[in-house]
Amino acid sequence: MSTAQFLPLRFNWKTGLLAPGLLLVASTAVFAHNIEKHFKVEPRSVVTIHNPSGKVVVKAWTKSEVMVIATHTSDKVEVDAEQTGNRVDVMTHQISNSISPEDLRADYQINVPEDAELQIHDDSGEVSVANVLGDMNVETVGAGVDLEDAAGYLTVRTVGGSFQCIRCAGGWKFRRSVEASNYSACAAITFTRKRPKGTFCWTANFFPMAFTGSRITAA
Repeated sequence: MSTAQFLPLRFNWKTGLLAPGLLLVASTAVFAHNIEKHFKVEPRSVVTIHNPSGKVVVKAWTKSEVMVIATHTSDKVEVDAEQTGNRVDVMTHQISNSISPEDLRADYQINVPEDAELQIHDDSGEVSVANVLGDMNVETVGAGVDLEDAAGYLTVRTVGGSFQCIRCAGGWKFRRSVEASNYSACAAITFTRKRPKGTFCWTANFFPMAFTGSRITAA
């Protein structure tokens, strides 16, 4: 949408110059598309999120409900959120053949029950999950992954993103595929209560590589 402002123009016969007059000034306004949806679910629901670009923030709450808030600024993408049984699928998809990486961006704020299972695919941006106790499968290309207070089995796969998990009480597997040799990577893991905490780093001259932790229970 554009707005236009007209300014008067006058011609000065002595100087031969135009003064401000019928000058057309156009400006383009960018409006964000905001979507909010709510879904009633049973215990141990499954929530899947597919997002090519943008921020995905998932937090647990005590309601038996999934709330999806999405924001995007491009008319070349759409955000869909649908429920099938005890499963909620959230997806960003393009509706134009000509689209830039910035046009693909959509940001999500999602609330889920504590026992929900998450399946997240986010190519670029960042993924943040807090207080979700169900199993999680997270796949990214360049997006970083930050998890906090997780208790289910975690599987994280990334090509170039970072991985951090604070107060992880379940089993976990971190897999990072690299395109070049002699690649170094780190995963910051902090376990609950009396379990050790620290940063695990390694260097590899092969790909893909995987780092797996055994299942851990609270002391």
